[in-house]
Amino acid sequence: MLAIGALQSLPDRNDIKNVYIPDEVILNTIGNSIVSLSDFIPADIHLYKLVDNNILKTIAEAKPSIYPSFYRRLHLEHTFLLKEDSLFYTALKNQEKTDSLNNGQIFNGLPLFQTIYPIINKNNKTIGFLLVERSLYEQRRWGLKEWLYQNTVNNIIQAILESSFLETRALPIIYPGDGIVILDSNGIINYSNYTAINTAKYLELITPLEGNSFEEVFSKGTWRILEVNSLYSEQELTVDSYVINIKVIPLDSIVLIVLRDVSELRHKDQEIKVKSAIIKEIHHRVKNNLQSIASLLRLQQRRTQNMEVKDILSDSINRINSISVVHDYLSQKNVDVIDLTEMAKNILFEVSKSFTLPDKKIGFNIYAPDNLLFPSAKAVS
Repeated sequence: MLAIGALQSLPDRNDIKNVYIPDEVILNTIGNSIVSLSDFIPADIHLYKLVDNNILKTIAEAKPSIYPSFYRRLHLEHTFLLKEDSLFYTALKNQEKTDSLNNGQIFNGLPLFQTIYPIINKNNKTIGFLLVERSLYEQRRWGLKEWLYQNTVNNIIQAILESSFLETRALPIIYPGDGIVILDSNGIINYSNYTAINTAKYLELITPLEGNSFEEVFSKGTWRILEVNSLYSEQELTVDSYVINIKVIPLDSIVLIVLRDVSELRHKDQEIKVKSAIIKEIHHRVKNNLQSIASLLRLQQRRTQNMEVKDILSDSINRINSISVVHDYLSQKNVDVIDLTEMAKNILFEVSKSFTLPDKKIGFNIYAPDNLLFPSAKAVS
């Protein structure tokens, strides 16, 4: 049993309960996953829906964001007839992954490698196809690890297709700048890209990564689990002042790990928390000061015999109490908007104290919609 970080075992798609998911939802889930997949491979990816057994319709597509694409225009909603001499028909007939016989052919200046994956539902019916078109130049960059590249690409695509029949959650997004580490079934690192190597270096971990156990290399620091589901796990590793987000995606025979440095983001989050605490404390002190002023005005109100002055002081006290209620609300919740309905109830309660006698009971009702939101800056002005 492979353990990574704070997890004693990896997610397993076999643990997902057998549920019925409509074909449209399955295709939509796959469509949500191909955006990040196009940058990871990299490749042009088109998702087709099979309509009336002989018509294909493009329902989703993705192009690499930083790598060359084979196409200049979008093909969404494009439809065409399924012909018997096409690669799609071969994939439909055999119901298995099919590579083009013309792979390596130059298309728009790049050597094209085409693979079609049929999407087959639980009733053994083909409902669509995933067309993956990648440049052989990108594949050759892996050098002696080209076999691992092929295996990883095929594994992650199969994982996307299989998981779409089990749940609607898509695989996590993989950005071009992310660190990529590939483990074998024993947790040994078979591949690491430049970003992953650089991450290990500034964390002062064991290098080179390849050939070493992932658990041994990333043994420093503190792990924290963020999310665990049947498709992947998400954790954070904190080493000194660095925070690394780590997503673990178990595939059939390998484990794909995505590293992302979120140190700056976490430091900013901490700064925001500190500033929020300061703002809440300021609101609390303003509320206390306003209540002190209101108390002083009440003393003046009791001492004066002039009814006009009493009324003016009473009006001032009510205004100050109303503003104090808003600051009290903000000191507890620290929000940019306030609920005017809730605020009105609190203000009415404070005002009622000034107008009712101890031996009298007067009821108040407020008729207003719930969640009547208003900017807090205007509420205290």
